[in-house]
Amino acid sequence: MSARAGSQGLRGRGLLLSALVGLVLVSAGLRLPGLGAALAQAGRDAPPGPACLDEGALELLMADLDDRARRLAQQEAALAARASLVATAEERLSQERAALEAAEARLSEVLAMADRAAERDVARLTAMYESMRPRQAAALFEAMPPPIAAGFLGTMRTDPAAAILALMTPDRAREVSLALAARNARAPRE
Repeated sequence: MSARAGSQGLRGRGLLLSALVGLVLVSAGLRLPGLGAALAQAGRDAPPGPACLDEGALELLMADLDDRARRLAQQEAALAARASLVATAEERLSQERAALEAAEARLSEVLAMADRAAERDVARLTAMYESMRPRQAAALFEAMPPPIAAGFLGTMRTDPAAAILALMTPDRAREVSLALAARNARAPRE
């Protein structure tokens, strides 16, 4: 092989390599915003001749790529910090939700106990009113507001309730009877 043929082969490879580098840089310029501007600047600064990047253009390109990599690393760190904050907030929210559900369950238990105690008290009072003489119970029911008297009479056995109602004044007996009838008037029917 002659020296001339060997130098043409090297020159051909150099042109091929330059063309490949150029294509890679053009491809990167299309994908990375701002890289096209760096390449354009390098192209303006390059002397006329074959399309290749000189050392200054490559330095500009590398500096731009380093700057982009630094900004991407900063953005990635900021996103990781935000993700950590979100995870912490979600954990805290989960703990608070669990505490709230536990408090709600305890409150439901307390309310159920209070309801049972109130029902026992009403049942005890009802039994006392039923065991009283009708005249004495009627005097007490006369002094009660009609809805309360109706509530007690509604839970009593029929015979003692009728005897107490019969001994009340007609006006008060009518008010209590109306209150007793209205107790379930707003309740849904089937």
